[in-house]
Amino acid sequence: MNKHCASSQHSSENKFINTKKRPLQPDEYSKPKKFKSKEIYNVPDVDIVALFKFELQRIFVNSNILHTTITDILPYGSRISGLNISNSDVDFNINYVSKIPVKTVIKSFANKIRQSQVFIKVFALIHAKIPIIKCTHKNTGIDCDISFNNVSSVHNSHLLNHILSMDNRIKPVLMKLKIWAKNIGLINTNGFSSYSFYWLGIFIMQVMGILPAIRDLQKSVPEVLVNQWNCAFSKNPQEYIIKKQESLSELWRYKQFYEENKECQKLLFLGTCQFKMYTQDPFQHNVNITARVTPKIFENFINACKKLKS
Repeated sequence: MNKHCASSQHSSENKFINTKKRPLQPDEYSKPKKFKSKEIYNVPDVDIVALFKFELQRIFVNSNILHTTITDILPYGSRISGLNISNSDVDFNINYVSKIPVKTVIKSFANKIRQSQVFIKVFALIHAKIPIIKCTHKNTGIDCDISFNNVSSVHNSHLLNHILSMDNRIKPVLMKLKIWAKNIGLINTNGFSSYSFYWLGIFIMQVMGILPAIRDLQKSVPEVLVNQWNCAFSKNPQEYIIKKQESLSELWRYKQFYEENKECQKLLFLGTCQFKMYTQDPFQHNVNITARVTPKIFENFINACKKLKS
């Protein structure tokens, strides 16, 4: 295994969520692929993800950002995983190579998007842990978040989509779990992300024998390495066996990777988190997807679970 340091980027499912909004209702967790509007090229039904991708490609096709080449523009997030609601953002990852600093590149991308006037309210959050550009599509009013060289999030979204396809009970359970968590204030900027809550639910289903472990999905397919972490998985239901397990820890791969890359201190997330909750990313095992959960939110989560049980 290559001894390069692994990236600590993770899914941008971590959204800024206003918990003071009205409570979500169970009938809101639809999977709308179409958006009806007479403003968009006079076409009544438009695939939002395809439209946004087309717009971004058009903006950057003749981009003259110095020493920078865009290699791909890929959607990810809830609209790809199938866990979106009616007003969900559209998330995109731009893969690029450049000889200039990251912050300069992102500022240049933001300026291009702003100049296009296709997107409005364009903000480059270059100092965030995972730098993104936030903007709003002018004609539809739908928000768009753009991250950079964050291809693991694309694989994560497709993995979630595949997991939903295994059993038609999984999506409604995960969506109701998310709605419950949002409505009692567990999902916010100091607590869980929607993405991390999905994986808590998936883990329980793995332990119960409803879903396979991720390592079992990876056994029979060639590795697809992203920052030295395997993001491949099989979509063939005949290639894995689902069984009940007491634990499904993937720490063996994390420990192996750490042994081979000891010079990378950021690999060791255990014991280095500001708080004390650890939930391992399904692919990047050095990433703690619940790192931001404060002790107070964690305590609220425990108490909420006890209340449900009683």
